[in-house]
Amino acid sequence: MTLVDLSENDIEFLPEGIFYSNHKLKLVNLGSNKLKYFYFDEFDHSSSIKFDLSYNLIENIYDKSENFRRNNKIALNNNEFWTFNFEILKFYKEVLFLDLSFNKITNFTFSNDKFDHSLNFINLSNNLIEFIQNGFLTNLILLEEINFSHNKLKQIEPDAFKKLLNLKKLKLNNNKLEYLNESLFIDIKELIELDLSFNFVLNLDNII
Repeated sequence: MTLVDLSENDIEFLPEGIFYSNHKLKLVNLGSNKLKYFYFDEFDHSSSIKFDLSYNLIENIYDKSENFRRNNKIALNNNEFWTFNFEILKFYKEVLFLDLSFNKITNFTFSNDKFDHSLNFINLSNNLIEFIQNGFLTNLILLEEINFSHNKLKQIEPDAFKKLLNLKKLKLNNNKLEYLNESLFIDIKELIELDLSFNFVLNLDNII
């Protein structure tokens, strides 16, 4: 069995080890259920599995084993996250796509420890984020696209996007930005698309 579709049900929890012995599993769709928490180590640690956990009630994700390395797509959109610990990504270094849109995220926690990560795309749109601080993206040097649209952004610290040398698309539209530091985009040499529409930006001197 390579695909399990359990979407559009009323599942509140998964029995322990329900998929652990399935070595061929590639896709698990648990979208549109009533899950409140999720343990990645319910799945075989040698598999490369895509997860759809969208439209649930998840507030946090857990990994007790720290051995599950090969997820490449995780959809956590339309849940109940109010914060997200990016430090967990050090255990999921092969994730390429992370969708956290349509949650209630206001802040992040992150590690200052250095580690390499393969993440290409992160979607944080439609949350309640007001502030992007220096350092939270430091380890995600392969990022090519970030979506911060439709938040409540008022401030972005000067080095928030430092070291993102591969970033090509940055969406900051539909926020409350008035001022952008002139050093904000200085390291982003590969940037192709920048969306600042529907903000309150007053001055673009030395920004673009």
